[in-house]
Amino acid sequence: MMWLLGLGLVVTLATVECLYRAALSKVPAFPPRPERISVPPLHARLRWASFEGSAPQQVEAVWPWTLVHVLADMLVFKPGHSLWMPHGYRLADEVAGEWGFQCEDAGGRRLKVFERIALAIWLTRHWSAEELLAFEAEHTDLGHRVVGMRAGAKVLLGNEWARLDAVGIALLLAVADAPGRRRDPWCFPDGIRTRRDWILKRMRETGVLSPEETDTALRTPLALALRPSEWEPCPIPGQQPSE
Repeated sequence: MMWLLGLGLVVTLATVECLYRAALSKVPAFPPRPERISVPPLHARLRWASFEGSAPQQVEAVWPWTLVHVLADMLVFKPGHSLWMPHGYRLADEVAGEWGFQCEDAGGRRLKVFERIALAIWLTRHWSAEELLAFEAEHTDLGHRVVGMRAGAKVLLGNEWARLDAVGIALLLAVADAPGRRRDPWCFPDGIRTRRDWILKRMRETGVLSPEETDTALRTPLALALRPSEWEPCPIPGQQPSE
């Protein structure tokens, strides 16, 4: 009986790996590995914590047995509990999604669901946390053709990315997470501030910020730079913005 159970496990793991490789083979192109890793330490800590909580800043490679563990956890998932995921997978999935949009913008096709999952798994096996953070920070769309945190810090806050404090970084992350034209913090300050404050509270929960630092940050205004004059006007109040 035991050998049958063992054989069944081996077959299951082999099948999962074959499905992964089949989906990966259909990915039209792979993202280039970042050449320079220069993410400010504070940004890396905040962004990692927003995806992984207080987990160590280290990617856990996803293998067939890891996937079986995730599937088993999904079967017994209870509302109110966080679904277990290998450390770094959520960030890898974000990078895979951003790469899929870039492929589509370049005239290719959008990655299908299983292709995106397969690419995220591949990234956990081949990229470090620093590389994932660098790629995500460099390619994040902040709206109005502002791409990347370095450019976003200058346009939105009139400052250098490396000089931002937790409040400034949280604001950039809030803009990045907002949908469509709601990324514009001048047009939709309430929504951006709500999201920024949620991120700051998340930083407190994960131990990145102390309660005192969080309270001070929450009282800080958005402190935006001047809105670029070439941008299209904000929507008229009551008008539904395009997403």
